[in-house]
This record gives sequence, structure tokens and C-alpha cells, in this order.
Amino acid sequence: MVLHPPSKKGGLFRSSSCQVNCGGGVLHAARRWMDGYATYDDGDDGVGLERDGGGYGKTEASPRLKPLKEREKTKPILVVGSTGRVGRKVVEKLLSKNIPVRAFARDYEKAVSVFGDDYARGRGSPLDITIGDINNPDELERAVRGCDSVISVSHTVRTSKLLDLLLPWRLFRHDVSGWCGSDKSHPYHTNYMGQLRLIRLAEKHELKKIVRVTDLYVGLPASGFVSVLSNAARSMTFRYHALLEVALRNSTVPHVVLRPGDLSDEERDTETTSLQIEPSGTLPSPSLIGRSDLASLAIEACQSTDPQNYTLAVRWVGENMYPQPQGKYTDGCATAKECFQKLSLDHCEKSEEEEEERNSSLQRERIKPYAAHVGLTVYPTMILFGRFLFLLARKLGTMIADKCMV
Repeated sequence: MVLHPPSKKGGLFRSSSCQVNCGGGVLHAARRWMDGYATYDDGDDGVGLERDGGGYGKTEASPRLKPLKEREKTKPILVVGSTGRVGRKVVEKLLSKNIPVRAFARDYEKAVSVFGDDYARGRGSPLDITIGDINNPDELERAVRGCDSVISVSHTVRTSKLLDLLLPWRLFRHDVSGWCGSDKSHPYHTNYMGQLRLIRLAEKHELKKIVRVTDLYVGLPASGFVSVLSNAARSMTFRYHALLEVALRNSTVPHVVLRPGDLSDEERDTETTSLQIEPSGTLPSPSLIGRSDLASLAIEACQSTDPQNYTLAVRWVGENMYPQPQGKYTDGCATAKECFQKLSLDHCEKSEEEEEERNSSLQRERIKPYAAHVGLTVYPTMILFGRFLFLLARKLGTMIADKCMV
């Protein structure tokens, strides 16, 4: 189903028309970008430039508002997990920017109920709702075909079953299809295999970029309390995020991985709190960030002209944050766009040796021994618990026997 609400705003901005790299003219290009210019395709040989939010600007071959037929030729951005709490914000923000969106969802009724207000208000560019399951290769390829790039925010949560932890061959094996093939709620299917299919299809259809949201704890030690508890309770969820990140780094698709910590539905107080992205991929826990800001970062990552692949830890920063401070306000930027502008400039200022070291450290990042740490925690705990039950049962038995003798 494709609905085309009337457009209230002009101009479809596409940063892919202008590349900022470390060759000649980088400072001029980067500063022009930081001055607030965005590039967009004009359907001709020229490139139009326009200042954000303004009704004026510099143009070389096109008017401010592209004709409807030209806007319809623009490829949409595919949003996987579009009806989730982060995904729906991604869709809404893309539509508000007049960017065509293909929302991939499993439940049509839920998708219509989530995005019904956008239809009624007639906001933004066309919204294409594509119904399917990420575990169905044909449905996923139908969604990917014809798209410009992908923002994937889909996740699944499955509570571990007792046998998942008791049986070592279940705990230590990555592939669970032999014993959990029908349970598609397992993170192996959705957080790993489904996303792996998405990467392969992006390579096949030559998509420009994949933006994937994983988790901050993928970059933190597997022996940490939160990592062990979450993996034990939620079917080794971080292991499958980590496997997917490795597969993405080994692919040929340009990509950005975002690692948020705790998520909040509250809006950020821009007077006291800023946004931070860390290219090392690690930040201290809990690294709280709002879902709205995470959606903005995902969109900016998707539209960024920086050709580098990044794995970014993201969070709010501010000395007056509640319930506890996170870094300093000056560590971050006011908006998601400024974060990526700063990231591109910082990258260009780095030496080749520093950049090679960063890339090498990410390539050396292997799958952590999540199962070993869970096993070292769970098995002794179960042994102690079993011994406690045994002693309790023996004591009760002795008491009952004594009463019977009396």
C-alpha cells in the first residue's frame, strides 16, 4: 500500500550529492557543510545548494522545489522495525524532511494505526508500507528492491528457557536452528540471521548505506554484571548483536553502527544536555539517550556523505542530568547533524596511522566469550542452589521421620 500525502514543504535534500573526503578542498567543503548548506539532486547536471530551514539559498541549475515527477523518482529509505518505539520516530522524522520512506512491518493494521496521524496531516513525502517478515527472504528482498539505503532498528526480546542454560550445547553454540528453528523470537533469527540477509541483499542491490542500531554492551566486557545477566535472561542477546556487527564490517556495504545504552522516551533538555558520539564504540554505562535523539542520529548517519564506516557509541552528556551526570555538556554537540559534521572534520584531521589503528582495532574485535561468562555464573549458582534444596529436603525428611517415631 502506498499513500501519497500532499506535500507541505519544498525540496528534497540529499547529502549524497556532495562527498566530503580527505582530499583537496576538504576544509572548504566541510565548512560549507557546517555553514548549513545541504545538497540535493535537481534532475539536471547541476547541483543545487540551499540553507536549512530558509526560503533562500544558492542554486546553480534548479529551483527550490523539485517537480512532483522528479520527487517520485527519488529512491526511498527502508526502515526495518518501523513500528517500534525508535522506528516510528525514524519514519516520522524522515517524512518531516520530505524524504520518501518504505516502512517494513510485520503487522499492517499496527503500521496503519502507528502512522495514521501522518497520513491525516498529509506530512512529508510518500510513505510506502511494505508488509513482511525479516525471516522471509522473498518478503525482505521485495522490501529492499528499489531503495536508496537502510536504517535497521528491529530487535527481538526472548526470555531464556531453563534448558537453554542447563544444556551446554545450547548455551555455547551460536547456531540454534537445530533446536529452536521454529521459535523466530530467538535473537539468532531476527537480530542475526535476518540482519545478515539484509546485508547480503544490500550488497546485491547496491544500496548506498546500512545504519544498524545494536547495543552499548557489545563494546563492553562480557564479564560485566549487566552483560552476564542480560545474556542469561534474554537468550544471549549481545552475542547475536556482536556476530552481526562482525558480519557488517566484513561486508562491502558502507555502514554505520550505533550503540546506545539505556533508552528514554523523554525529550532532551537542550540547555543542559548535549549529544555525544564516540567513534571508538565504547562509552561508560549506562549511557542514557532519548529515542527521539537516537532516531535523529540514525537519519544523519544514513544521509552523511562521509565515506568512512563507523561503529559509534552514543549518549546524552551533561553535568546536570537526572538521575546521574554523564560526562560534560561540552563533550557533545547540540544536534545530531552537528555531531556528524564534527565527526567528519575530526576524521579528516587524523593521520593515516591513527585511522589505520582505529580500523585495525575494530577488525580485531572478535566475538567475546559470552557463553563462558554466563556458564561460569549460572552453573555454580545452580549447583549451590541444588545443594541447598538437597540439604533442605534432607532436613525436612529427618524432621518428618522424628515425628513419626514419636
